[in-house]
Amino acid sequence: MFVALTAFCLLFLAGSLAYFGRKRPGYSHIVYTISELAEAGSPFEKAVSLGVFLPLGLCMAGMAWWLRANEPAFLFTSSLAVGYVGAAFFPVDPDAPMFGTARTAVHNISAGASYVLAINAFEHQARELGSPYDLAKFLVMGFLVSLYVPGLRNLRGLLQRVVELAIFVGLMVCVG
Repeated sequence: MFVALTAFCLLFLAGSLAYFGRKRPGYSHIVYTISELAEAGSPFEKAVSLGVFLPLGLCMAGMAWWLRANEPAFLFTSSLAVGYVGAAFFPVDPDAPMFGTARTAVHNISAGASYVLAINAFEHQARELGSPYDLAKFLVMGFLVSLYVPGLRNLRGLLQRVVELAIFVGLMVCVG
């Protein structure tokens, strides 16, 4: 049941990103983060925040509560819940600056917390199952570092999507 629910959430997210990405002029899934579809002032801010991020985050929060006895599944679902609920209520400033308004600071803190939870989930799985999870953990860490490297800024969308996919797949393995 949880594998199917996780797969549904992943497909819902992918479909929503494809739909809103096509509707937004100049949007590139390689360059721009997922949150930039709902950036402050965007014509799709409310639709993406409340119609995509919030339901996805609440679904993951419910799953986290249900799966609380399974530590890595709890960490993966909590990661997604914190990230998407945070993005729903605190849209990032245009162009996703590292430093901006207080709203962007809260957005970035919730995103950072989300990725720290994911790193912990991958670390837990690496202790149990080995190197693929170590690689995933380092992938998340590498993505976080890449946000501060000017030459990699134009790949932040692609890198984030790879990380998000790894988190969803890690969750599916935990509950499968």
